[in-house]
Amino acid sequence: MKRITQINILTLLTCFCILFTGKLTAQVIDFDQKYAYASGWKLISNINHAVANANPGDTIVFNSDSYDFDNLGFAIQKPITLSGKINTLPQQMTAGAHQVTTQFDNLLHINLFTNDATVQHIQFNAATTSTNLMRVRHSSYNSGQQTGFYRNLKVYNVVFNGGRTQAFGGNGAGIEFLHTSFINFSRGGFYLNRRDRSNGHPRMIMENCYFKPDLEQVNYDVRAVSFDAGNDEYPVVWDHNWTIIRNSLLDGTGIGLSSKGKNLIVRNNHIIGYRKDVDMIHIEEFSHDIIINNNIFEHAKPARTIYMEREAQPSYNIRIENNTFIVSA
Repeated sequence: MKRITQINILTLLTCFCILFTGKLTAQVIDFDQKYAYASGWKLISNINHAVANANPGDTIVFNSDSYDFDNLGFAIQKPITLSGKINTLPQQMTAGAHQVTTQFDNLLHINLFTNDATVQHIQFNAATTSTNLMRVRHSSYNSGQQTGFYRNLKVYNVVFNGGRTQAFGGNGAGIEFLHTSFINFSRGGFYLNRRDRSNGHPRMIMENCYFKPDLEQVNYDVRAVSFDAGNDEYPVVWDHNWTIIRNSLLDGTGIGLSSKGKNLIVRNNHIIGYRKDVDMIHIEEFSHDIIINNNIFEHAKPARTIYMEREAQPSYNIRIENNTFIVSA
């Protein structure tokens, strides 16, 4: 009897493992095959339905050339992959996206409010009213005390086109931007803005990306990447956890390391300057442990390269080494 009981238990465990393993097998879902063409609210309803029926790890593929969101947005709150049609992939060392043919038009925003999500091979064309085209800020952001961060997010071979700020991370997120193009923005490419009592945030990786703002809108405050730690609101220096920006091309814009930031690397980038009031790299008071190395700073017109705005406050341990400065005007 005891042996029979043991065999039954073993059989049940085996069946459970098979079912459990089967449930975790990632599926590729062809969105266009499952849903008829739609725009606006109906399109969003179809996307919500597809996401609700997807299992964690599944990939939803959009194979059409364009989808019209009619000035509306949507949210992903499950660890899945959203993918456009895959053509050829970017070369390893090139900056920006490559041959992205799936376009989300007139999009107000896409929210990634989850861990372990990926967006790839899509061009997001902002609606005229779009303020933050992609939001990856935690749901507790701006509550006074953020309770967590979204992690293991990936944006790969994506184009952000238009809008004010194209990707907004709030107090921070564990996110990788790989071969991503940020074009025609009027406020910023990727923007962090500390609003809660946060000492630091997960590491962010920005690699092989391309930035070019709407040059008609650009001014001193329009930046490819901006880390705004706040000045008087919260006195602790914000730990960027060795966030790195590398192998990227910044054409007519720069990087803003606003007050009270530490542990950040800017490496192997090509930054092109056209204006004296747009700093290629801007560092403010209390910032420290920053590495700026192996970059090319190209002055297409007279422009300011690295500006430290200390306001009589200490900034220290800033290593500027092995950079190349050229004048191409």
